[in-house]
Amino acid sequence: MQELCGNPECHAPIPLHERYCTACGQDAGAPNVRMANSPAEIAALETRCAQARTTADTRGHIEILAQLEEELGHSVAIISMPASRLQSLVADPESLLSTFSLQVEGQSRVPRDNRFDAIRASVEEAFFPNYSKEIRFAALSLTEVGHAAYGCCSARLKASAIQTRASLLDAPLFAFAQIHNIQLGTSIPEGHRAAWARKSKLATAKFGDKLPDGNIDFATLLLPKPTDTLTDCIEVHIFGPLHQLSFDHIHMTKATRKADRLIQRAILAALSDSDIQVEIA
Repeated sequence: MQELCGNPECHAPIPLHERYCTACGQDAGAPNVRMANSPAEIAALETRCAQARTTADTRGHIEILAQLEEELGHSVAIISMPASRLQSLVADPESLLSTFSLQVEGQSRVPRDNRFDAIRASVEEAFFPNYSKEIRFAALSLTEVGHAAYGCCSARLKASAIQTRASLLDAPLFAFAQIHNIQLGTSIPEGHRAAWARKSKLATAKFGDKLPDGNIDFATLLLPKPTDTLTDCIEVHIFGPLHQLSFDHIHMTKATRKADRLIQRAILAALSDSDIQVEIA
C-alpha cells in the first residue's frame, strides 16, 4: 500500500525509505518505525502474541507471562561500545555517534577482514532498504548493561531521545538473517518487528511459548550473558544520529589494563559537569 503525505494540501506519495515528503518536506516519521507500524506487521505480531499466550496458558505460565510483560514496560535501550569509542563521543560536545557504513564512506574506518564486515552492508540494506546507513544499534535490557560483546561500556538511551524513531527486532540482525535466510530483495517475515510502544508485545511473542518452570530471572531471559555478537537479544534500531545528550547513564566494566584505566578516567572527567550518571563496576 502506497503511503501518502499527511499534509492535507500535499498528499504526495512518500517512498518507504524517505523520512520527509519529497514534495513539501513534511516529516513522515522514521522509515524503520513506519515499517514496524504497517498494518500487516502489527496484525502478524498480534497473531504471534495470541499464539504465545495460548501456549503459556496451556503450560500454566500465563501469570509469569503477565509479569514479563509488566517488567518489559520498564526496559531500556542500551548501546554497548569500546571505551575508546565512548571517549571520542563524550570528549567533543559536537561529536555524534556514527554508523559503520557512514564511517567507511567517510574514510574514517576500515572494514575488518572478517565475515561480518564483508557482508554487513548487504545484510543491513536487506532490512533497511535505502536507509541502512542511518540505523544505530542497541539492545533492550532490564539492567544498566547492554550487549557486552560490543564493548565494555554501556550507554543507556533516554526514552525521549528515541521513542519516535526506534523499532525493535526480536533477534540480532545477523542471527535473524541466518535463521530466515534473508538476502537482498528477500521479504522480512512479518510479526518479528515492533515500534517502541509495542516492545512488551514483541517480548510476549518471543518468549511466551518458551518460559521455563520455576523462578525466572527476566533480565537474563531478555539479554543472556553474551559470548559473541550473535548472542540472543531483542535488538533496537534507531534512525538518525545520537549525541551524548541522548544518554542518561553510562556503565563501564572496571578496567584492568593501565591504558584502559586512563581512558575511563578521561570519560569520567569529560562527563563530570554533565547530567549523565557514570558507574564503574
